[in-house]
Amino acid sequence: MVVQYIGVVKFDGSSWTVYNTQNSLLPTIDVRAIACDKNNNVWFGTLLQGLVKFDGNNWTIYNPSNSGLTCENIWDIAIAADGSIWFGASTGTENVFYYTMLGCFDGTNWTDYNYDNSGIRGPILSLTIDNNGIKWMGTMDGVISFDGLNTSIYNSWSGLGSSWVNTIATD
Repeated sequence: MVVQYIGVVKFDGSSWTVYNTQNSLLPTIDVRAIACDKNNNVWFGTLLQGLVKFDGNNWTIYNPSNSGLTCENIWDIAIAADGSIWFGASTGTENVFYYTMLGCFDGTNWTDYNYDNSGIRGPILSLTIDNNGIKWMGTMDGVISFDGLNTSIYNSWSGLGSSWVNTIATD
């Protein structure tokens, strides 16, 4: 079996549009996450190219060389009720992670939550935000919850059946 990336595909109800590096400013076709904010901006998490915002006309690329983003790999994105963009990120490659974090971009400021300042460890493979604003992360080390101050880790040692959690959702 061969896996072939083609970019981002949009369906408008009657036709399909493919966005790739040839017909857009999308910096890579290796997109790992997509989320839409309350202003209809589409946010893309990419492997090795950072975070990308598309407002329907303009593409904005955020990476470590042009913003406060500290990691180039964005694994998942969640939009908070206040409009802030939360993301699980890492440096390194798909198989070797040198630094992992939960990041937040409020439109102006970039904030990193990592092992040193919050106990969050990863890599964060999936991310969701519940109605109380608590961030829930699926990681290779279990499920992590973070309320902005406190971190809780649930893994095989705490009764979770497995420590590897690829995807997570809240109800």
